[in-house]
Amino acid sequence: MKYLLIFCFCLGLQAQDANPLLQYQKGKRLVILLTKSVTSTDYNAQLNSFNDFKKEMRERDVVLFTLEQGRLVNHKRGKEYQVDEASVRKAYKLSKAFNGIILIGKDTRIKMSEPFGVLPDRIFSSIDKMPMRKREMRKGE
Repeated sequence: MKYLLIFCFCLGLQAQDANPLLQYQKGKRLVILLTKSVTSTDYNAQLNSFNDFKKEMRERDVVLFTLEQGRLVNHKRGKEYQVDEASVRKAYKLSKAFNGIILIGKDTRIKMSEPFGVLPDRIFSSIDKMPMRKREMRKGE
């Protein structure tokens, strides 16, 4: 039994190391814009679509990030980090060619993966259908 616990603990550590975004999650939902270039028209249109939805994002514990060639930008804090993009793509089963938006729930699982052009309302609707979000709304969080 002791060895089984050690094995499970090691698997958990390995899973954490495999996904470099977990350290930034901290009980939040992540919306990540994956792009090859921040000068892309589609990327900029998607990023700008969130400008008028700060309240809705705060209510749903959403943090917006951009991931571009290993550079991760937290738009809420204005901070930039270096991450292994290949590990992120592998953790979420995203192809190297994927450019778009992903939604990661508080449970660390991917909830949405779409090319750019997703309306923020669609993301919020998806979040509001999640069991964890329904509990939050009932509790008034």
